[in-house]
Amino acid sequence: PQIMIMPSDQTLKQFGCLKNKTIDGEKYMVRDYKKYLVTDDNFKTVTANIQDRFIGADYPLDDFEQTLKSIDNQNAADIADNLATDAKTRLLSVATPDIVLELDYDISADYTKSNTSEKNVRYLINAVDAYTNKVVATIQADGLHGENGTAVMAADLDKTMPKLMGDIQKYFNDILTRGREITVRINVDADSNQKLTDQSVDCLLYT
Repeated sequence: PQIMIMPSDQTLKQFGCLKNKTIDGEKYMVRDYKKYLVTDDNFKTVTANIQDRFIGADYPLDDFEQTLKSIDNQNAADIADNLATDAKTRLLSVATPDIVLELDYDISADYTKSNTSEKNVRYLINAVDAYTNKVVATIQADGLHGENGTAVMAADLDKTMPKLMGDIQKYFNDILTRGREITVRINVDADSNQKLTDQSVDCLLYT
C-alpha cells in the first residue's frame, strides 16, 4: 500500500494552522499546511523516523512536503473540475495514497522537574484508509520523558511501529481476499440546473 504521513487536525490546531471559516452559512475547516511546515521544527525529524521504517519494509511512500510543492507546480487547485476543494482534498488528489498516517504529537517542556530541559512526549498515529476515511490501525504513547524529545519518540516507535505495520498489512491482505470498500462522492455544481433529487429519464431519483 502507498503511504503518506500528514499532521492531524489536532496538531495543526496546536500550531495555529487550523481555522474555522464560514461561507454562505456553512462552516469549513481551513488547513494551512505550508505555514505548519515552517512552524513545526520537529515534524521533518519525526516523520523521517517513521518513513525509515516503512522504507525498510519496502512500502512505497508519498512525501508530504514534496506533494505540497507538486500542488503549486501543477496548479492543482483546478483538479476537481473547478469545484472548490480544501487543502487536504487537493493533497490527496495529487498523492493518491492508500493509507494516510495522521500524526498527532506533542513535545513540551516538563516544568514539574528541576531540570527544565526535560521534555514530556506523547503521540498518536492513526492509519486511515484514504478511500473510506476509516481508521484501520492505531498506535499511541503518553507520559514519555527525556531531554531530546524526538529521540525519545524514535526510541518508543521502535517498540510500537511493528504493530502498526502489521495491522496495515493485515488490512490489505483482507482487501486482497474480500475486495476494497470505497466511498463515492457525487458533486453537482451550484450553478447547475440539475439536482440530485431530480428524476432521470427512467423516472428514477438520482439519489
